[in-house]
Amino acid sequence: MGGTIPSATFASVTVGRRRMLAITSCLVLLATMLPVLQAQEEKNADDLKPRPEVFTTKDGISIAGTYWPSGLKQDASVIVLLHGANGNQLDWGALPKKLQDEGFAVIAIDLRGHGQSKGATPAGEAVETKTAKTKAKGAKSSVDAGSLKARDYGAMVRFDMEAVKAFIYSEHQQHKLNMNKMGIVGAGLGGTVALNFAAVDWLKAPHTDGPVGGQTPRGQDVRALVLLTPDPDITGLQLPDAIKTLRLPEFQVAMLFCVGQKNKSDMTQTKKLYDQAATPKDKNEARMYFKDYNTPARGTALLKNAQVEANISVFLKKHVQAVASEWRDRESRLGKKKKSE
Repeated sequence: MGGTIPSATFASVTVGRRRMLAITSCLVLLATMLPVLQAQEEKNADDLKPRPEVFTTKDGISIAGTYWPSGLKQDASVIVLLHGANGNQLDWGALPKKLQDEGFAVIAIDLRGHGQSKGATPAGEAVETKTAKTKAKGAKSSVDAGSLKARDYGAMVRFDMEAVKAFIYSEHQQHKLNMNKMGIVGAGLGGTVALNFAAVDWLKAPHTDGPVGGQTPRGQDVRALVLLTPDPDITGLQLPDAIKTLRLPEFQVAMLFCVGQKNKSDMTQTKKLYDQAATPKDKNEARMYFKDYNTPARGTALLKNAQVEANISVFLKKHVQAVASEWRDRESRLGKKKKSE
């Protein structure tokens, strides 16, 4: 017998076909998107790969470094790593990658005369140091770790670090990090350079592009210092003056002093520097820290103790990464005005 198919059956068949078409369309769309997504993931991975950088100083030295970008972009804090005497940027081992994995942008450099930053100042070029302005005469002046003079150590602060800061500013203006959340980890010589540079940075006057309180800052970006047995005997660099500046309560610069307790000389010197930096109030509020470890190691060799690296990480997260400072344009409004004219 013949009969009619209920309309409900037609409806269910139609709905089923529509579902199949929708699923098929989604699968096709996903298949076309997969290469794009994969390419984007590869690009993001490439963006985070460490890359070599060269920072040219005002006195003509090429400072070699390596940059580990952060995936946090303009929300990223930035950490600069400064090695000890006769060392280089490779002395930091796995620390740069560890800090990058924790969201920091990281820059490790070879200070002038060290590693790949060996060269010469151009003949006849004026060279400004912390104490004087001199002019090279005749042949080029060689810069090598074995023959550094007081003016060379001063130039590490005035030129090497300012060249690195200029790079940080460029990355900041491109929304790739937040330069106002900056920390420095220095070992031995690097710790002394870090203290002196941080003091200089905090004493920089702002741009005169607005009323007092509304001016664009030039410096005041270094929030914290990790000092691995800082060397107090670097000719041309004064630690007492730098510490006197940085301990000012309105600056709120945090410091972590690390030393091997089996080296009595290091223990005495580092504890003395800590006591100069930390007032009783600073100690109570945990802005200044002193950590000694059961080892004779000094400088970057302290990193062989896993607890040192862990303490550095905790300290930087608290005193740099957690600082409440949103990204802001750091170009002077006067500079912008000149560009537009």
